[in-house]
Order: sequence, then C-alpha cells, then structure tokens
Amino acid sequence: MITVSICIVTYFPEHSEFDKVIAHLVAAVKQARKALKSDLGEVSLAVVDNSCNSDVYESIDNCLEKQKANFGGSVSSIKSSANIGFGAGHNLAITKVRSTYHLVLNPDAVMEQEALEQAIRFMEENPAVGMLVPRVLSPDGKPSYLCKRYPSVLDLLLRGFAPRRVQQRFRKRLHHYEMRDVTQSETVMNIPIASGCFMFFRTEVLKRLAGFDERYFLYFEDYDLSMRMKYIAPIAYVPSVCITHGGGNAARKGHRHIAMFVRSAVRFFSRWGWKWW
Repeated sequence: MITVSICIVTYFPEHSEFDKVIAHLVAAVKQARKALKSDLGEVSLAVVDNSCNSDVYESIDNCLEKQKANFGGSVSSIKSSANIGFGAGHNLAITKVRSTYHLVLNPDAVMEQEALEQAIRFMEENPAVGMLVPRVLSPDGKPSYLCKRYPSVLDLLLRGFAPRRVQQRFRKRLHHYEMRDVTQSETVMNIPIASGCFMFFRTEVLKRLAGFDERYFLYFEDYDLSMRMKYIAPIAYVPSVCITHGGGNAARKGHRHIAMFVRSAVRFFSRWGWKWW
C-alpha cells in the first residue's frame, strides 16, 4: 500500500496564504484518494514552525485544526525552540517518517487538485526515479523555470542581482541556465538541480541522502541535495504535476537575506566546484 508523508516548514507565514496552501493540499489529497482508492493508505502532514511566537502558533494550529477532518490522515505541528533554518526544519520530520513517498512543500506553494495523484502515478510507473519536480507557475499564471543547470557565479549574480536591462542582454545565457529549452510540456529525466519549493521523494532515497545538509541555513540546500541525489537516483521534471509558487528574489528581501545567500553560495561552490563564467 502506498503511503505519503508531507512536511511544510514555516517562518512567520502570511496567514491567509498559508490557509490557501493547506486548503489546496487537502483538495489534492482528496483527489488522490478518490483516484487511487485502496492503493493509497495513510497520508500524513507535519508543519514545522520556526517562528517561535505563540500568536503565530495559534494561527497555524487553528488552520490545521479546521482541516484535520477534511485531510483524512494525521496532521501535526512541530514547534522548534529557535529558527533552525529550512533544511534543519525539514529534517525534524524526515528523520521520523516511514512512508513510500515524502513531499517537501513550501508554505507558499499552491498545488493543483491533481498534483499529488499525478506525482504518485508517475513514481509508481518509474521506479528508478528518486525525486520528482513539477511544472511551476507564478501567481500571474506565467511559467517559472525552477529547474537549473549547474550555475556559474556570473549566472547567480545576473539572475539575482542585475537590473532587468542587464538581464535582457544576457537573456540567452540565463534561459540556458534555467533549462527553458527543455522544461516545457514534456517530461525530462536527469534534472541537474531542482527547487526546494516542491520536492516529491521516494522516501527510501531521501533517507539514504540523510535529508538536507543543515550547514545551509537558507538558500542552496536544495542545490546541494540535488547534486548528492545524482549519485543515487535521477530527478524527473514532470509537467503533469503543477503548482503555483511566488517565492525567490533574495536580493529584494534586504541585506540579511543577501548575506545568507552569499554564505550559502560560497559553501555550495566550495563543495561542488567553482565555476566563474
């Protein structure tokens, strides 16, 4: 029987957006149960709250409490005593799961109704695949290209910090980095680097990877995990699995986020090799 565990890590979430994410997740679980019937067993959800704030805890707990009856599986919240970061937060749940598949989901990633069903079907039909990543749309409905080729320092500077007029001059280069030439309407195997906003793992593979590297507090933990994944099992881009996501833009979040981005980038390149141009 197929079982699925899901984890969301939050940090002072926007409450109405979080409610929307959970409501769409519940709808996706219902659709999967309807389509897969007795093949789908337990589906569990764990929300790890890094906010360390009782008011936020109450809001999250209230949302989860409202959805428990609809979810049809176990729903739990884990309250960390400090903001331990994205990867470490997910690892709190990963160490405990005993499922067939595990979904890492961002608190701003809205799933289409058939996303979970399609993800399970693809993984069942492709047992060699270790992780699936979806087609991603921005909130205005335009494609977001979150699969990546191995980055250069220049790619990251251009994409994250350059003015739009400069990015336009390097458009062909950036489109190649973002795999726009291949990640369209067809399934693509052996994706080099995947985004952490939606990662659907074969749990046994994720366990072999020991989850995320907790030395990345924020940014590049998904890049690092993708690089480690290629030694175990391929990553597949599957456009029949679709979500809406509005994250990113570290440069627009202030100096603290820029500093975290740079530290994580240095760690990533120091481990996997510097590529400047």
